Amino acid sequence: MRNIFDQYQQPENRLSHALLTALKEDKALLIRFVQLVTGKVAPKRSLQITEQSVPGQLEPSENEKRGLPDGWIYSEDDWCILIESKVESDFSRSQLQRHRATAARCGFTQIFLVGITGFTDPKNTIELDKILSWKQIYAWLKASSQKSYWASQVASYFEVAEVKMSEGGQLKQSTLTEFTGIPFSADQQYSYGEGKRLLKLIMAELRASKALTQNLNVDSNAPGRTAITGTNEQRVWDYLSFNSPASRKAFTKSPHLTLGLHADTLSVMFTIPNSVAPNIRRNLCSLNKDGFEHLLARVVANMESMSTWDENIQPWFNGQQRHYKSQRSPPTIDAAIQFDLRTAIKVNLKADKKKIPVKYQPWWLDAAFGALTEKRESNYQVQIGALAPYDKVNVTRSNKCIDLIVDIWTACSPVIDEAFK
Repeated sequence: MRNIFDQYQQPENRLSHALLTALKEDKALLIRFVQLVTGKVAPKRSLQITEQSVPGQLEPSENEKRGLPDGWIYSEDDWCILIESKVESDFSRSQLQRHRATAARCGFTQIFLVGITGFTDPKNTIELDKILSWKQIYAWLKASSQKSYWASQVASYFEVAEVKMSEGGQLKQSTLTEFTGIPFSADQQYSYGEGKRLLKLIMAELRASKALTQNLNVDSNAPGRTAITGTNEQRVWDYLSFNSPASRKAFTKSPHLTLGLHADTLSVMFTIPNSVAPNIRRNLCSLNKDGFEHLLARVVANMESMSTWDENIQPWFNGQQRHYKSQRSPPTIDAAIQFDLRTAIKVNLKADKKKIPVKYQPWWLDAAFGALTEKRESNYQVQIGALAPYDKVNVTRSNKCIDLIVDIWTACSPVIDEAFK
C-alpha cells in the first residue's frame, strides 16, 4: 500500500505534501508553524491550506502546478504564507517573483514567502522572507511529536524518505533529518538503510567537532568511505582521518578513527591497519609489554573520568587477522584477540573507590602485544577504543551520543600520540 505522503513524483513535493497534510489535520500544529516561520502569532481568523493550486480555483493540471507555490496558508482576507520547497536544487529568483505576483493578483496584500531547502547555503534567496532547512522542520516536528500525532507521523516519514532518497541517489549533498540518537532495540531492529542514514548524520556532526580537530588533529575535510557497504552485514562503518603526512595515504595504510554502528552495539575505535607505515608500528612495539600496559591504563583512566562515562561502556581491544575474497566482500576472520582493556591493567586507578567488575588476566595482553610485535606475514589489524551496547548505555539513544564518541576518541589520545610520535 502506498504511503499517504507519497503522492507526487518529485521528492520535494512529497515532503511538502507530508508537512501540509499534517498542518491541515492538526490546527494547533498549524498555528505553531505560522509562528515558527513568521515569528508572530497566527491571525485569529480561520486559516486554510491548499497545495500546488490557487485558493478558490479548481485543481490545476500537472503543467500548471509547476508554476505554483508548493503550498499556501491563508486567511479569508488579505494575508498568506507561500511555501516553495527544494531538496538539492537552488531557488529560482524568477520563480519566486512569479509566486509573489500570483498571490498579489489573487488579492493578497500581506504576502510572506518561505523557502525550505536541503542546502546549507542556498542561492537566489533575496526574494524569500524566511529560509528553513528540512533538518529544521524535522527537529520542529520531533519536538512537537509528544503533543501531535501528525507531527510524529511526518517526522517518521522524513526518516523513511531520507533512506529511500539516499539509496536512489537523490540525496548527495544534503540531509532531511538530524541525529537524535540510535534507536535500535528489540522493538526497532537494525536495518542497513536506517544504519546508513544514522551514520551519515553522525559523521557530519563529528567532522564539525572542534574538539576532534583541535585536540586530536582530525582532518575535518578528508572524505571517509566512498560507499557505505554492508547490505548483508549487521553493521555499517566509516572513518575519520588525521591531518598528518601519514594520513595522506590510503586509509588502509594509515591510522584512523573508526566508527561502527552494529546491530546492538556502538563501536568507537582508534585503528592501526595492517599495512601501516613501519615507523608507526615500531613506535608502539618499542614500548615493550609493560610500557604498552601503562599506555592502556592511561586510556582507561581517561575514559572513566569523561563526563559521559557509563559503567556499561567497555574499554576494548580488538586485534584481528583477516582476508577478503573481494574488495567489497565482508572480511573472513582468520584469528581474533578481543578483550576488555581492564583485564590488561594490574592496578586500576579507581580500585579504592568502587568494585572492579573485570578481573585481571595478563595473558590477553601478552597475546595481543606479541601478535603486534611478531606480526611476520599475517595481516594483523589493531583497534583500541570502546564498545557501548545500545540497551545498556542510555546516552546512545540521544544526541548526547556525539559527545560520547568524541570523549572515547579523546580518551585514546595517549595511544594516538605514541603512534604518531
